[in-house]
Amino acid sequence: MYIFTDQSVGGPLTVPGDETTIIIRGLKPKTRYFFRVKCENALGDSQYGAEVAVTTLEEPPREAPSSVKAVPLSSRSVNVTWQRPLRNDASSSVDGFYVGIKSKGSLEPYTFKSVVLMEGLVQHFEIRNLNRFTEYTIVVQPFNSRGAGPPSEEIEVRTLEFADVSEALANASMKKAAAEEKIIHGTVNSFVVSGDGTWKTCGHTSVIGVYSPGTPAVKSYYTTSKTIKMSWEINVTPDAPVSGYYLYNRMEGSTWQEIRLKGDNKEYLLQDLQCGTKYYCYIVAFNSAGRGNNSETISVKTDGNGE
Repeated sequence: MYIFTDQSVGGPLTVPGDETTIIIRGLKPKTRYFFRVKCENALGDSQYGAEVAVTTLEEPPREAPSSVKAVPLSSRSVNVTWQRPLRNDASSSVDGFYVGIKSKGSLEPYTFKSVVLMEGLVQHFEIRNLNRFTEYTIVVQPFNSRGAGPPSEEIEVRTLEFADVSEALANASMKKAAAEEKIIHGTVNSFVVSGDGTWKTCGHTSVIGVYSPGTPAVKSYYTTSKTIKMSWEINVTPDAPVSGYYLYNRMEGSTWQEIRLKGDNKEYLLQDLQCGTKYYCYIVAFNSAGRGNNSETISVKTDGNGE
């Protein structure tokens, strides 16, 4: 017979002498426990064996985000805000959130984007490259290293019918109208507007809107002991061109490094890395209207054993 002692909850547990394993249930997640075993027969007890320590795994988040709201920013983007779970449970942390979106009434599954947990109670994320004047359904789901927690209630939002004129004007150039061009009511308040993108009309003025680019999607990555080669793809449209990319990378435990790339780049080789070391990488596209959303952050380990 074996006497199995758990010092965290007091034990002991008795196991028949012909068995050498036991499953202990009802423990707390993400908690360190200490165990030791001794033998027992009709003549008495042995000494305890060496003490063993083990930490149980954490659980996925238990609570859903609350106060989820979505506000249309333009004909192609909405801003989503929510509150992270209020419960401060050391056994179930939150590393970030999945923001899911799909067209209202669609039978297709949600398309999810991962968002890193920010400081503060209120979190936010801008979803871009949507369709004009279209209704969408949105959910938000917390996650950690063990998986995803429960989703929020679904909310609905409709993108605007027309682009935000201030957004378009911010990325357009204007000059005074020539004499042969039409001037409204004989005033000097008419301008000729030029730029790259799609023509939008507001009142008596035509403007060209240029939107910030879409979100890159990491397509593949390969490693050696000293390098990581990444490739990505992105949806480019006439009103959301790509001028270039920022590639961010960091070694585990270090700060982010920024590399600026030209717009025709779709792959990059990170060199002179440490072997057997974990690195994190993500990509952001930019143009004259600003930056797009970050790609998902990938975690990849170089080949070999670290020193």
